[in-house]
Amino acid sequence: MTRWRAAFMSLVFGFTAVLAQAHQGGHDVRGVVAAVTADELTVKTSRGEERFALTAETEFVKNGKPAAARDLKPTQRVVVHSRKQNGRMEAIKVQLGGP
Repeated sequence: MTRWRAAFMSLVFGFTAVLAQAHQGGHDVRGVVAAVTADELTVKTSRGEERFALTAETEFVKNGKPAAARDLKPTQRVVVHSRKQNGRMEAIKVQLGGP
């Protein structure tokens, strides 16, 4: 039980950190991975699908540790902090959750 509680708290604090960045002019989206390619992430949300460009600067984090785009799996929960760049939404940070 303690292990589950620790995992839950890690996710809560991780998501809170990502959401706090929204006040810096960004845009946050919560949902599940619908599709991922080398340069684009599609997230299914309660409002539909949103697409984000992935760049060399996009940061990926899972359980507070560095991750990579290859760690993203369909139906996995994510929080994406993004900004509009060159007419498209660019992912700045992707917080990976459980499947």
